Amino acid sequence: LCNKWVLNASQIEKIFSLSDKYKEMSDTMTGFWLWFPCEITGELIYNKKKWHFSINAAATAEWSDGKETIYWGCSREKCDDMFILPYPGRSYIGGGGKLIW
Repeated sequence: LCNKWVLNASQIEKIFSLSDKYKEMSDTMTGFWLWFPCEITGELIYNKKKWHFSINAAATAEWSDGKETIYWGCSREKCDDMFILPYPGRSYIGGGGKLIW
């Protein structure tokens, strides 16, 4: 399943533009985020700074530059089609969005 999940550069950019930023992982968890064992990793430049990113298939991500880590969560419906397990806290008890697997 993980090898079937791919994102192109414009989808990655869209995920970060639609996502909310969190200072700590605990902030992310309180919003009812899940985890899935698939990740897409890469590097990006933001404000002239190089960041390593990791996007989890359950609509979360993080950036790290070795000193600082920024956590992201994409809870908007526009994100759902880009993840295997979309944000579960929006629609119905026990889950949300639409599972695409």
